Amino acid sequence: MKTSATILASALLSLAASTAQAQFQRNVYVNGQHLNAAQLAVLQQMHCAWIPDGAYWINTRSGAWGYAGNGRVQGYVGDPCRRGGGGRRKSLSERGLLYTPGDLNFR
Repeated sequence: MKTSATILASALLSLAASTAQAQFQRNVYVNGQHLNAAQLAVLQQMHCAWIPDGAYWINTRSGAWGYAGNGRVQGYVGDPCRRGGGGRRKSLSERGLLYTPGDLNFR
């Protein structure tokens, strides 16, 4: 009886571990190939942004990318890097739009 309880507990722990691992597995496909965690990390670093799960195509010559099954170019790898990284919008002071109360004259 004790042995069967141990086997059952081991089976449940194995199932829980595999479920947790599957829960955090990313599903990113590029040019028909599933990217592993290391490949995805490199691509995200090159792109300067998080890449959502999905299927994409990338033209390795031009850097153009789009969604699998759709030939329309959605952007270029590294675009967020040129915009300041990660799609972050510039702050008001970086855009020259931050004023102190004495800077504006209202009449």
